Amino acid sequence: MAVSFLENILKIVSKTNKDTLIFLEELYSNYENSNNILNYTYKDLINFYLNNLELNFNQEFSNFKGSFYFIDQNEMNPNEITQNPITQNDSYSPDGINKNNLVIELKLKDKLLGYIICNIEFIDKLYKNLLMDLIQSNIEVFVYLFSSLYNLEQETLKGNYCKVKFESYKKAFYDISKAILSSLNIDLLLNIICNVSMDLLLCSGCLIIFRDKVVYSVINELIEQDIKFIVPSIKEELYSEKVIINGNYEVKEVNNVYVKYIKKIVIKNFNVPGVGRGSFVLLYSTDLMEIDDDFISIVTTNIATAIETRILFEQLGLKNSFLEKLFIASTMLSESLTFDELFSSINHSLKDILNSSNIVIFFKTKNQIFKPNYISFKDSRLINFIEESNLSATFIDTQLMNDFIKYRSVIFYKDFYKTDLSQFFDLILPKPYVVIPIVQKGILEGLVISDLDKNLVQNYLSLLKDIANHLAILFSTAFVRVNIYQKLLSKSKESKIINRIIFEYSSKRELNSLINDIVKEVSLLIPYSIPVFISFKSNVPLILKTIDHYKSLVSVILNNFPYSIQNKLKDSIDNLKPFIINDYSLFIDDVNIYEYIKSLGLKSMIAIPINTETSNLNPVLLVFSLKKRFEEEDMELLLSLGSYFGVFFENASIYAFLQERLVGTQMLYDFLQIITSVLDPTNVINNVYLFIKKLLNNEIFIFIQKKYNNYYFPLVEPESLTKNLNIYNVLNRLGYLGISYKPIFINQNNAKLNKDYKLIWEEFKKIPNLVNVIILPIVYVREILGYIIIGTSKSYINEITNFILDNISFVVSTPLKNSIILQEQVEISNIIRQALLTNIDTKYLSKKYKLDIFYKHISSREITADWLEIIEDNQGITFIIADVSGKGAKSAIYTAQAKYAAKALFSSLNNFEAAVNELNKILSVNISDISSNIFITMFALKLYKKEEKIIIEYISAGHEPAVIKFNDSFLTLTTNDIPLCVDKDYKYVSKKMEIDKGAFVFLYTDGVIDIKNPEGNVYGREKLFEFIKQNNFKDSKDFCEKVYISIMKHFSEPLQNPVDDITLLTIKI
Repeated sequence: MAVSFLENILKIVSKTNKDTLIFLEELYSNYENSNNILNYTYKDLINFYLNNLELNFNQEFSNFKGSFYFIDQNEMNPNEITQNPITQNDSYSPDGINKNNLVIELKLKDKLLGYIICNIEFIDKLYKNLLMDLIQSNIEVFVYLFSSLYNLEQETLKGNYCKVKFESYKKAFYDISKAILSSLNIDLLLNIICNVSMDLLLCSGCLIIFRDKVVYSVINELIEQDIKFIVPSIKEELYSEKVIINGNYEVKEVNNVYVKYIKKIVIKNFNVPGVGRGSFVLLYSTDLMEIDDDFISIVTTNIATAIETRILFEQLGLKNSFLEKLFIASTMLSESLTFDELFSSINHSLKDILNSSNIVIFFKTKNQIFKPNYISFKDSRLINFIEESNLSATFIDTQLMNDFIKYRSVIFYKDFYKTDLSQFFDLILPKPYVVIPIVQKGILEGLVISDLDKNLVQNYLSLLKDIANHLAILFSTAFVRVNIYQKLLSKSKESKIINRIIFEYSSKRELNSLINDIVKEVSLLIPYSIPVFISFKSNVPLILKTIDHYKSLVSVILNNFPYSIQNKLKDSIDNLKPFIINDYSLFIDDVNIYEYIKSLGLKSMIAIPINTETSNLNPVLLVFSLKKRFEEEDMELLLSLGSYFGVFFENASIYAFLQERLVGTQMLYDFLQIITSVLDPTNVINNVYLFIKKLLNNEIFIFIQKKYNNYYFPLVEPESLTKNLNIYNVLNRLGYLGISYKPIFINQNNAKLNKDYKLIWEEFKKIPNLVNVIILPIVYVREILGYIIIGTSKSYINEITNFILDNISFVVSTPLKNSIILQEQVEISNIIRQALLTNIDTKYLSKKYKLDIFYKHISSREITADWLEIIEDNQGITFIIADVSGKGAKSAIYTAQAKYAAKALFSSLNNFEAAVNELNKILSVNISDISSNIFITMFALKLYKKEEKIIIEYISAGHEPAVIKFNDSFLTLTTNDIPLCVDKDYKYVSKKMEIDKGAFVFLYTDGVIDIKNPEGNVYGREKLFEFIKQNNFKDSKDFCEKVYISIMKHFSEPLQNPVDDITLLTIKI
């Protein structure tokens, strides 16, 4: 019984809380009756709560009788109430209170607010305690909120308005705002903001302006007429260049003669990113009071958040709604089988998706005139005009036509886009409207024009364009389907089979599977037929697919095709016209073949050329009849299907072609990634050989390279080929072939047609089983760098290989040319560079100091001035990496001076810091006197032991920071000093730190981070640091090499001509 009573009480309180929340929302949304929220105090809420509790209590416990009411502390003398909130002495009863009543003290923060009197008959003490706890714990939250408002009201009445810090109000304001925002009730929030602002700031009106609209306003009737003169100027200033967004509020005097009552306005601008600007405006007809900056900022932030939330959810909701409606439309359109059903589906789709009310569908006639086929207009007066209108195809300019045939719809919404087409449609509909194309096989067949809602266009133009483009595809697909269906339906009784063929086969992507299925379908449609799919490439018929049972018969027929039929086939393919032979035996000259065909009962043949622009197979569908000639109905069926077979074949061919090109392009791209990282011609040639060997598995590979106007043979595979083949004879004949950017195929067939081919073939035919010789000229800007000669026993080379061979010369030419240039430059510049580069015996130093040292230097094309020194003294070892500004011989001379001065100073002076400062003075005097534009960046680092600890002392003179990596930790070192030679009196101060054994120290020059890829993007310090953080390194060499490879991948081609030298130094402690 107790449990049941407790459960029922909990139900009552829960339902009451829900009702109270509804009361809160109604209180703030019903601004006609509650324009001042401070009119409602905590007493209103408590009494509302108790009335609901009484109602629900009486409903749940019909056997009990009782009532609830609230007594304020000022309405009753506290001495009349017992200290115990529950009356326990039946003999005691305060004035006006029955001794059976339940009395509850209502406190907030130890402040007594009043008493709740619960007049409930025959309920024992246990249940009274339960009821008291439930009521008091549930009502406390609401009392806190309204008591805060009550305190604010009392302060205002006392005249202390300006001193109030709004803390109590803000708490309530935040809670209410959060609750309302979470339910997306934006209008409710804006209502609260405007009403509270008017009450707290004592203004006559409050406006919220966003974009060019007043989205919410609460104003005094007195100033209602003034508003229309105030708002335009605020809108104009909102989008001016001088306006400050999200700054402090502005107070402006109103000096408009038409404004009678508004004296001042307070404006706080805000911005909703990616959506627009807005203003929160307070209007004053009296003197301006003090305004709380925090309050205004909080208000505008809430407004911006509310508007952004509304627009975001509107867009998401609208997009989801569009997508759902598009799905419904696609289903409806796919079920249309007649043009009337199609027009009705288009009309229904546009009205449902775009809320269109006026729709016209134009279709093209044979005379290239677009006439209206369907009109749905509200204004019946325009229907006659539209029915008589004709739209010439010449009205559509080239740009629009290109957009239309690519299934791109056009929305006309402003007058700046004027064409003959828009001027014609302007006579039918006012802007904005959308024109949706209907396309078949890349030809514009129709146009759908529909009006649009201005607000939709203004707010969701980009989304509407996407939807209109989707509709163009849907309408075009549905039109093609209905068009094909209607044509086939009118010509054949086998409409179900034809319908299945069209709808099933149009989606097939695998070419061989499609050919097999077409042969099967034709044999099902015409049981007495023998369908054969052939390729007539090079005027030689090749069977692609036929019925297995008749394969030998078909082979005999094709191998003995008379010349007359071969010529007919050639003309048929060239002109894409089918032909029919009703008595095939009449064309056979061979008596034996004639008797064989006659004995099998072969009668007629239909040849249907397949129209395809992507395949070079010259496909033809041949259909032979057995025992009888083709019936008229079957001939019409085959001829009708022929054009659609062409569409299916073209789709599958395009897909296969793109797949092959994609594979070929990926292979070339992968090869290019490898070859662009190669720096010398020999490695380029070796990589080309390996790639082609994997591609063709060829028997012969010869690479002929031009160097200093002479040709030599860096690679011949197999090597024994030079004994059997006179390569110089081949080379002499290659000179007569001229410059060609495409592969040259030479075999015994075409060798008869060309003298030079013949002489080359005479050499290669000495090699057993050789069928094809492929010559790939490597041409760089009309300069022949060499030739690749490939010999293979393969008679057929697939499309992927052909595509790669067509493009490999282009892929190889640039890396080869760059590597040749680099090799020549290296040979010339090595002599000069050798004088500048220090020959450092890292093995000796590593062994002596128990360090792992490795450095790498990549030279630029020009003589630049990176330098590296490792200097020993009696205390330790000093590492210096530096870069002299500028390029050329002058910088090289300064580099030499700096190197030798540094070596002398750091080896003789025991004080590391003094050595750096002395070096700066010497170089400043010697170099700056000659050239004031020269400076040197340097990072000097000294390693030594102190009390068994390894110490690093370092100075960075304007150089890139050093990097220390130890396990997963990462640290950069710099002292942020100026470069050398800038100020001879500058004082360089070193820094010291202890370093752990096993840590890596990495130094580098700015050539590492400044290197650019072909798009002009630098490698950058951040990318270098991120690479080092995310990789592990075995030793110092592994560290340098991995960083170098990362740079090389960014450069995306061999480092043949870097802008600056690249120097890397790694020390593993």
